Amino acid sequence: MYTLNTFAIPVNKYTQVGKIKAAESGMRSCDLKARACNVGSVVASMVGMTKKSNQLAAKSEGHIQALHGHAKDLRAAVEQKAPHHQFGGATTAKQQKSIVNHGQKTLKGYESRVANAKAASAKQNSASFGRMNSFDEMHGGI
Repeated sequence: MYTLNTFAIPVNKYTQVGKIKAAESGMRSCDLKARACNVGSVVASMVGMTKKSNQLAAKSEGHIQALHGHAKDLRAAVEQKAPHHQFGGATTAKQQKSIVNHGQKTLKGYESRVANAKAASAKQNSASFGRMNSFDEMHGGI
């Protein structure tokens, strides 16, 4: 299993393993920050603090954009072939394979979340257009 203890090993940030660890760490922190901002935005809107709610929503978007950047870095690091460093910066080939596999799983999870979000957004948009059409039909258009 891939544990946090492997993050404690000092690695060169220019090796494949170092890049994977840095990108995963960045993705994790951006995800947590975006979720915290979303929760704060919802709570602020419930209390009636619309300005703060909008600020937190905008901040969340910034964290999500940074998350996409870390995902691109992770994809590049997972696909990288590093001939200059034995085991890509890991101590053994087995450790390198484990870290690369974990990076691939992280990417797969990220891509499925993005696909689910796009599908939910498309479904929500089609439902709202359906409501507008029925409203127009009921009231003879605007």
